[in-house]
Order: sequence, then structure tokens, then C-alpha cells
Amino acid sequence: MIYMTKGNYYRTSHKIRNTLFFKFLLFYYFMKIFCFGNPLIKEDRLPLEIADSLKKYFPKVKFVKAYSIEDVEDEIEKKEKNEEIVIIDTVKNINEIKVLDENDIVLSKIYSLHDFDIGVYIKLMKKFGKLKSVKIIGIPQNYNKRKCIAELKKLLKLISNSLSKSE
Repeated sequence: MIYMTKGNYYRTSHKIRNTLFFKFLLFYYFMKIFCFGNPLIKEDRLPLEIADSLKKYFPKVKFVKAYSIEDVEDEIEKKEKNEEIVIIDTVKNINEIKVLDENDIVLSKIYSLHDFDIGVYIKLMKKFGKLKSVKIIGIPQNYNKRKCIAELKKLLKLISNSLSKSE
């Protein structure tokens, strides 16, 4: 689960073609999107639940269910420095689906290794030069599953359509 700052964020209603941060989908046909969540926590399991539904609508995109940081570590090691990682995760303090980057993440206090979450990991990998950037498609806690799938379908179709027109 990610905590969002009150700073700037991108809404799904922005003109996709004119925003540079959607360049992460240039490799659309080879793309992996990591769906992070905890199946034991109701507020944090929606990304895992929608992964299979999204696969039906976007068969060329690999939606990977990620239960821990280890599920994405190997992928980060394989990526070139100029590539971006895309994550779907539950985000606290938002009311609608938003696309965020690593600057929007608020780090929580770490008291033990159990508090070492994806936000901390992203910041560390960025600092060590292992990641260029990360794009997070944030889903609000307790969001309606059908509404979530419908909105993500629109968002991902809009992105892929804008890329195919610009090529």
C-alpha cells in the first residue's frame, strides 16, 4: 500500500498524448504491469483481484500479481536504466484512480524490516541508480471492483490508442 502526498498528481482525464510520463507504455507489446497487494487485507487486495480481469482485455500486457518486493526485484535487475516499472497498487488518501510517480510517495516510519514497503524500496532503488522511474496506477482503498476495472480499461485503452496514433 502506498501513501500519497498532497502534491501534484496526474488524473486520468489529462490529455494522454501531451503528457510525457505515459512514454512508459512505448513498449506496450512487451509490457509488464505489477499488481501489488496483500490477499489477507481487504483494503489492499483489489489490485490482485483485478489482474486476471485486465488480462482478458489486454492480452499483450502481462499483469503480474506481486505479493512482495521480491516479486519485482528480478525485473528491476533485468531492465535497462532508461526503462520504467509500472505498478498498480492501493493508495491511501485518494478518492479516484490516479497515476503517480515516485515523487508522490510519502515514506512511513520504519521501525523494523516489516515496515519496509514498496515505497521505501522504490526510493532506495532510485537512489542507487537501479531505476529511472516508476509509474504507479493508484487505486483508492475500498474502491468498487467493477468501477475499478472499467476505469482501468478506459485508461489503458486511451494510452494505447494515443501511442498507436503517434507512431
